[in-house]
Amino acid sequence: IQRFEKSLGREGKVDFITISSINKVNLVKKSDILYCKSSGRYTEFHLKNKNVLIASKSLGEYEMHLTFKEFFRIHNSYMINLNHLVNISKKSGHICELVSEIKLPISRRRYDKLLHYLNIN
Repeated sequence: IQRFEKSLGREGKVDFITISSINKVNLVKKSDILYCKSSGRYTEFHLKNKNVLIASKSLGEYEMHLTFKEFFRIHNSYMINLNHLVNISKKSGHICELVSEIKLPISRRRYDKLLHYLNIN
């Protein structure tokens, strides 16, 4: 996994991540990723444009390369882009809601860590 940074002059840098599948390598802006889902030895990348890319590497391998400043692992199966987080629901377990009304579970073990990370008391 490699990170590419492309200079855009006054606009600053755009951060890309490479997503390798069996047939090709996709370059995806990290800001376009809503969340990642573990699917066995594969990782599903759910994007803002509603596309899903399937990578031939585990979520754990991608977790090491996505910065904690933008991404947070909320569950063994899910890592979210915090820039797309809308709210955290306490009803019937802990659920985080992303844009487009996407609702994902937060594990009990990671819930307190998420609140601490977000500076929520």
